[in-house]
Amino acid sequence: MIEFEVLEVKIPMTTLPLPRQRWLAVAFTVLAVLVNFLWMGPGVILLNVGLGVALLIWISASAPADPGRASFWGRVAVGVQALHFGEETWGGFYRQFPALLDQSAWSLSRFASFNLAWLAAFLAAALAIRRGNPLARLILLFLGLVGGVANGVFHTGLALQQGRYFPGAITAPVAFVAGVLLLRALLGSSRSRPAPETA
Repeated sequence: MIEFEVLEVKIPMTTLPLPRQRWLAVAFTVLAVLVNFLWMGPGVILLNVGLGVALLIWISASAPADPGRASFWGRVAVGVQALHFGEETWGGFYRQFPALLDQSAWSLSRFASFNLAWLAAFLAAALAIRRGNPLARLILLFLGLVGGVANGVFHTGLALQQGRYFPGAITAPVAFVAGVLLLRALLGSSRSRPAPETA
């Protein structure tokens, strides 16, 4: 009787984006910037700058060596972002932040629908990155950079500058840490330890 040994070969996702993928990512970024602006107005300029920075990093960085770890920390960051959005809504960020820019307040429905749309995109990306989806990596880079690190710095800085509580300040440090951990998973070394297995 002949016995065959089955070898499991794992191919790491360490390639840079292909030219067609780059054009798709650029098109997505331009469309997202346009939709952000039309949806929320000039108050989201920093989000749009963050999208551009995420695109530049995405073009120059290899895919994560451990997509399962990136997916895990992506889902954690989405959960933290949902808590952060809840605090912003409870605290009235949609009224207070536009006032700082001498703009009229956003309606609650507009603010909520905008955030829920991005939360859905972030969650879809956190799940899709397991399959090596390159666009998912771009969306998660945006989450880590802007939803995590920049959000943490921004809300903490606003609270310090105002000398009082500013909506989002409580969850901002947690968002910062979640963003750093997600970016490490997306950009870190393949020697990083894998995240715990989850269902």
